[in-house]
Amino acid sequence: MTALMHAASRGQTEVVRLLRPLEARLQDGRGWTALMHAVGRGHEECVGLLLLERDLKDGEGRTAEDVANGLPDGERRRITPLLRKKVHLPDLPDELSSFQLTGRLGRGAFGTVFSAWSEEHGNCALKVVEYEEMERTIVDSLRREMGTIPSLEHSHVLRYHRVHDDPDNGTAYLVMDWCSGTLLDEVRGRGGRGEPFRDDEVWRCLQEMASGLAYLHERGLVHRDLKPGNVLLSSDGGCVLGVLTYWVQEVCTAYRSSRSCVPLPWRDRLRSHP
Repeated sequence: MTALMHAASRGQTEVVRLLRPLEARLQDGRGWTALMHAVGRGHEECVGLLLLERDLKDGEGRTAEDVANGLPDGERRRITPLLRKKVHLPDLPDELSSFQLTGRLGRGAFGTVFSAWSEEHGNCALKVVEYEEMERTIVDSLRREMGTIPSLEHSHVLRYHRVHDDPDNGTAYLVMDWCSGTLLDEVRGRGGRGEPFRDDEVWRCLQEMASGLAYLHERGLVHRDLKPGNVLLSSDGGCVLGVLTYWVQEVCTAYRSSRSCVPLPWRDRLRSHP
């Protein structure tokens, strides 16, 4: 059972909100999802947060609504209407049909960032950019950068799995690695807990950012907006640079506004390195 499933079964709404982008659509040994665990315990708020799992079936072919049908009458009458509630998320083009949106992280001037999932890539972030009414110079910049970023492969540069331009609808889609938060989140979190960074942690962070920058510079790319709020953190606590001039800040802001940052295993990760 995942941490999200545990939280859903206990009705821990804020924990579910935090973990949903990272663990959505996973299933336990009997095929149950976090939504099914929330339904089985009658936790309405958690059910509402996990509706994008309702198409999944357990090992016996049952959906979350089938689980609800086994509840006492009072709980069943409360939960079933929630499971039938319509979720408003954009339709993805056929080229991205392998990705399932699992929630909304945030919205900025250049579009909206969603959490997404696919069998090939697992949990991802998916940025939808509606550029039809943008200035031509910004659109040209977006298209140039969309042509560059899929070729970038470095452990400290944000990996883009798929980019797709739909000029007929004036929309671009960018699918990227899921990150657990930003360096700014970690700095503020440490400050709030009175837990300063050790020297070796600071040096490792600088080393990782410098490695990512050197890789970009070798390819004639300049970041132009390097700061803690624009440095993402991978699931193991590594520093990752976003490279889209106009779009990386909104992705980072979306992570912060969704409160999706969780404590990072800095010490464990450092112990694993000589």
